[in-house]
Amino acid sequence: MPVTLNASEIYRSIDSQGRVTYSDQPSDGAQQLTITSQPSRHLYNVARVYDGDTIILEDKKQVRLLGINTPEIQSRVRDQEPGGDEAKQWLQKQLQDKKVYLEFDEVRRDKYKRLLAHVFTPDGKHLNLMLLENGLAVVSIIPPNGRYSEKLIRAQQKAEKQKLGIWSMPEYQPRPITEIASHTRVGSDLPGFP
Repeated sequence: MPVTLNASEIYRSIDSQGRVTYSDQPSDGAQQLTITSQPSRHLYNVARVYDGDTIILEDKKQVRLLGINTPEIQSRVRDQEPGGDEAKQWLQKQLQDKKVYLEFDEVRRDKYKRLLAHVFTPDGKHLNLMLLENGLAVVSIIPPNGRYSEKLIRAQQKAEKQKLGIWSMPEYQPRPITEIASHTRVGSDLPGFP
């Protein structure tokens, strides 16, 4: 819903040479701009859920959920990680009606050409956030995309404290550095890390 900002209205005017200027002060012939309070969202049809943080649209475009990372599922290039199937099944259940709203941030595609978006159900559920709230994902903020980052971080912290989902699994519990240091690649045996 459009909202007019009272404290700092923005005015657009065009001078006699056709130059456009913007100001916070009204002038003769200036048009007051309306600022929307929410980014725009567009409705898409979902063909299927690939994994806990990736969906495929009907037009075959892949959408990677922004701000989160779920454990990997079994594939020809990766072994399954604990919690991967649970995240995928949870997302499939949420998307049974096959329609989603996508909300993009600053960068719309990743290096694999996937769309990057916050995904919402038609009834307004923020699926990226809900995956964290249920302990099915970890926060993964990659600037400049930072929309909702504070909410996402709080959701993960709450799920960790409540030991929900992956936070109840031994693989996601803190370990002494001496256990980790004995491996050739730091973090190579931790879920979510190559």
